[in-house]
Amino acid sequence: MTKISIKSVPLPLKNPKLMRLLYLWALIGISFASCKDDDPTVLPYENGFFVLNEGSFNAANASVSHISEDKSISNDIFATANNRPLGDVAQSITFYDNKAFIVVNNSQKIEVVERNTFRSLGTIQNLPSPRYLHIVSNTKGYVTNLFSNELSIINPNTYQKTGSLTLPCADNNSCWTEKMIQQGNKLYIANTGNNAITVLDTNTDVVQQIVTRQQPSDLVEDATGKIWILCLGGWCDFNTCEPAALQLLNPANNTIEKTFAYTTNDNFVAQLQLDKTNNTLYFVNNGSLIWLNANENNSNLTDIATIGTLNRTIYGFSFKDANTIYVTDATDFAQNGKVFQLNKQNNQLSIIDSFTVGIVPAKLYW
Repeated sequence: MTKISIKSVPLPLKNPKLMRLLYLWALIGISFASCKDDDPTVLPYENGFFVLNEGSFNAANASVSHISEDKSISNDIFATANNRPLGDVAQSITFYDNKAFIVVNNSQKIEVVERNTFRSLGTIQNLPSPRYLHIVSNTKGYVTNLFSNELSIINPNTYQKTGSLTLPCADNNSCWTEKMIQQGNKLYIANTGNNAITVLDTNTDVVQQIVTRQQPSDLVEDATGKIWILCLGGWCDFNTCEPAALQLLNPANNTIEKTFAYTTNDNFVAQLQLDKTNNTLYFVNNGSLIWLNANENNSNLTDIATIGTLNRTIYGFSFKDANTIYVTDATDFAQNGKVFQLNKQNNQLSIIDSFTVGIVPAKLYW
């Protein structure tokens, strides 16, 4: 075998022309490396907020938009990052461990992406009709479903469905679960189809029921740990409805402490939120933004709720602070919708700015 020896040759560092040449090549190398790192397909979404656009039913045109702090808009960011559509009817997003879990209802899946780039990490499939995801640990999460009494169990690390639970449901034709709130090892689930809050022990998967008014849907936790429940009121077409209502649940003893209710059945409510700084409850009713002080004693919602009048039909909303609210307008549910930035002063709403986003903008996430 021939042995090859390699001698190191000292560079003539005292040569100024060569030194300048080497310096220029180093700069060029750094420049190329920087360009390579600034891959144009990487989309950083580290500030601002996301808009979840449901899309049209059966059209597979759901999407996510991003509005940055400087008010620049990026639409359809999932498709841009992954060269494929998001799916059919985007329902909700859960953020966990620098990931975004996008629940796509009519596609029966959850798309998992990097939080700040929206690059795909995986897809959780074989879900009946997913609505909301709540992750209790890095190996376990629960998914509620529409038209099913299945509570799906997933692994947020492996992106696999790992099991399911059968929740109580009085009528198999109207089984339906919605939002969830966790306190310790107890998970409170809006069991819409069973007119109850289902309380799940996340260690044992044992459940118990707390009876509510008809069709509990949205849940929010106040500063004291009590849970506000927005009840839709049922299906009047089947003579099984009652007026929509808000109820306050005390988890310490699983009792309903307070009820605010409308007096008629023509109120279509959705998207309950709570501003904890001033204990103000917000929700949407018949296309208008409604708010009230949670400390009210009058049980008649018609008397105590303020209607935020705006020459728009509000579909979804989120508040940045007590005076800055963002609302969505789905227009005709077929073309691109709008997000409006509002100023709230003296119980009056005024439009500050607007943004064109995807089809049927429904929810906003900060």
